Amino acid sequence: MAITFILAFFSGQAVVAEVHFLRTVRLQLCILYTAATFWKFNTSFFDSETSCGTILILELVGAYIPLELSESAIKTIASLAPFITVAGEGTISVTMLAAYQCQSRPSATSFRNTAVILGVLFHLSVFLLPVNSAGGFSLECMSRFIVFFDSNEVSRFMERIQKDRQFLLTAMSWTLVVPPILIVLRFSRTGTQADAGFVATGLLMVFYGLLIHAQPSGALPLRCYRYLSRLRG
Repeated sequence: MAITFILAFFSGQAVVAEVHFLRTVRLQLCILYTAATFWKFNTSFFDSETSCGTILILELVGAYIPLELSESAIKTIASLAPFITVAGEGTISVTMLAAYQCQSRPSATSFRNTAVILGVLFHLSVFLLPVNSAGGFSLECMSRFIVFFDSNEVSRFMERIQKDRQFLLTAMSWTLVVPPILIVLRFSRTGTQADAGFVATGLLMVFYGLLIHAQPSGALPLRCYRYLSRLRG
């Protein structure tokens, strides 16, 4: 991304540089998630005895599902885990590619929002792993989703923060609530203390949620946002 930024900077005026940079970096992220999905299509990954997907999903189930599962249920989850992993990453890559291909169409926003929401949830699950947690990697990936929002959308978000009191109160509430929930969840289910990375992850979740919510309601991809808006109204 740094090289892409430097090359875009020398491509001309600031507006032109922004367009070139964002288009290129978005494509890079599309390739990243598509490649991550593609290279999982092999016999080793789809074998539950050798797949990392099985290990990671069983870690999450064991730590955060407060139920005593039967042996048959555990075997079923283990056998399905590789397919669940590929389906999750594949959906992120498909929605990213759809957003990239439809950049000039209204549907691009819905694809983008869906990709960001699924990506944040995916990397949150990686962060919450009790043993093989990849917190730095997850934070790095989540922070890059900002490139799917253009400057006008960020400006609209900042304007809502400055001028819309209800939006500001919502932002403050989410900021105060979400990070502590992650910290308590981590400690209560694994017995280990959460570090600053969990606070950063919670803040990123809040930021993207507010950034999406700040856009016109017609562009939101999920019905739950409209329902929440009605409840607040």
